[in-house]
Amino acid sequence: MRFLISALLLSYALPISSQTFHVDEQHFSVKGKWKSTTGRERDEVAFKHVVEIDCFKSQKICVAAKAELVAGAPDIFVGYYEIMSWDSHGLVAQNDTPICMKNQLIVNFDEKTVTAIDGRKAGATNDTCPRATYRTQTFKLVSQY
Repeated sequence: MRFLISALLLSYALPISSQTFHVDEQHFSVKGKWKSTTGRERDEVAFKHVVEIDCFKSQKICVAAKAELVAGAPDIFVGYYEIMSWDSHGLVAQNDTPICMKNQLIVNFDEKTVTAIDGRKAGATNDTCPRATYRTQTFKLVSQY
């Protein structure tokens, strides 16, 4: 966590020059920032942020941490994803613990890409989930700020 806060604060002064992408037979890690795939400014993450994702094959879990500055104060979010599949080409992990949302990570080891897909769960209604997104949002992890 200390690294994420330091990296977030440093990112205001020094841009990250390249995405850190590491994979071996049992572990995957990456650092970067989420960028919307729509190209529309309104779909971007609201605050300057950094993301670190670590996945552990034998435990079937990915841990995604995001640090951002909100109103001048650091804010940290940690999410846990169950690994649904992992082969030599990539992995798919999912977090369906939120009542209204399903979040998915898709990692392509060959292309060195990470995609996040956030969408409303099947069966979620406006009555039960009024604050949930009404459409699926897709983000790519990038290194540029």
